[in-house]
Amino acid sequence: MSETNLQSKKEQDIHSISSKETLYTRDIDSNDQGIINIISMLLTNICEDNNNKIQNEITKCFESETQPFISIEDYITRLYNFSKSNESTIIASLIYIDRFCQNNNFILTKYNIYKLILTSFVVAMKYNEDFIYSMDIFSKIGGLSLSELKKLELKFLFMIQFDLYITKELYENYYNNLMDLSSETEEIEESEENEDIISVKIKLNSLN
Repeated sequence: MSETNLQSKKEQDIHSISSKETLYTRDIDSNDQGIINIISMLLTNICEDNNNKIQNEITKCFESETQPFISIEDYITRLYNFSKSNESTIIASLIYIDRFCQNNNFILTKYNIYKLILTSFVVAMKYNEDFIYSMDIFSKIGGLSLSELKKLELKFLFMIQFDLYITKELYENYYNNLMDLSSETEEIEESEENEDIISVKIKLNSLN
């Protein structure tokens, strides 16, 4: 789907985006797909672990009443494809999510992860990419109204204290850890063992 088609598409929310939709606009190389897969599994695992935990009231604006139908992996893939972002933006988005969680004792759940992924991705795109779409396009890609996305972006920036700089060492640390997790996952799948994909239930800040 082109940018033009997105602009003319009727506004939808996250809950109306289906994992079955074939809306992808480019081929993803194996390395980028591996990063998307492992980040998705990591976030999904954490959300499942936090299923019964009580959320911080100050971050309720990121909550949805119900879990969207689209999977976390398909949602990240959708953002990656439509935005034509780089691999580094995906990893930067994960780093920002980690900072957000640490700074605010934020508990990732299946009800808040989608809005947080979208918001952190938009922030990472603006900071990291030379070319980005307008916020209106991002709202259509991510399934939020333009006004809500703008509010979440501002809230997110204040809650990470506008700390967007990522050192080369920190980026490489995240990247290498993700690659290690990806290799571990492949080994588990090849040996057909039934242990947890994220074997030690890694929390985001342990990548730090």
